[in-house]
Amino acid sequence: YPRRTLPEEAPTFGGLVGQLCAGIFVYDFLFFWVHIAMHRWSALRWVGHGKHHSKSPLEATQVVNHSLPDGAMQVVTNIVTLNLLQNHALARGLHNIMITYMLSETHSGYDMPWMLHNVVPFGILGGSPANELHHKYGSAHFQQFFTYLDRGFGLDSRTKGNTSMQKNMVWGLACVGACFAMSAWRWHIHIGSRTEPAWNGSFAFSDYLPARPPGPAL
Repeated sequence: YPRRTLPEEAPTFGGLVGQLCAGIFVYDFLFFWVHIAMHRWSALRWVGHGKHHSKSPLEATQVVNHSLPDGAMQVVTNIVTLNLLQNHALARGLHNIMITYMLSETHSGYDMPWMLHNVVPFGILGGSPANELHHKYGSAHFQQFFTYLDRGFGLDSRTKGNTSMQKNMVWGLACVGACFAMSAWRWHIHIGSRTEPAWNGSFAFSDYLPARPPGPAL
């Protein structure tokens, strides 16, 4: 199967980080519409999203407390994201790890100083406080991780009435477009003129060490 065949070249560190961020951003953008539809569109009541809101107070186990159709829609959204971006196999693996961590953190019910929503500035991430409000009231904070769409559409209960917040949506949508544009390069992204050595599926530290001078002829 083509996607199970590792490419001959590994991505640079910058390319890997870029693909990881793009995957998280696009997943969050796509699932926003799925999520709000499950709450607002009565035709999707059969999905059983209410099960995900059945426990209080919020805790990390809520990440997997959902109906089969609800969980399947999240998985399908993730698959669509990865296929749209055509990320490198390594970036795909890290994407799944990071998404799982971020979902666990936003459902943890904690607000620690080292959590991502407190580390990343300008309220870019909603984190567990925003998700706590969503699970409590169900009428706001539909984004999994970011806040620009909720703020832009007036769905962030902490910033309602602040029209300047609509600028966040414009910037956020611009970032989504940038993510798709970046995917055109796929994993052929390099920092300056620096390139990584070709990857044949194996790894050896000797590949990254300077070559030794030749010894005396015997």
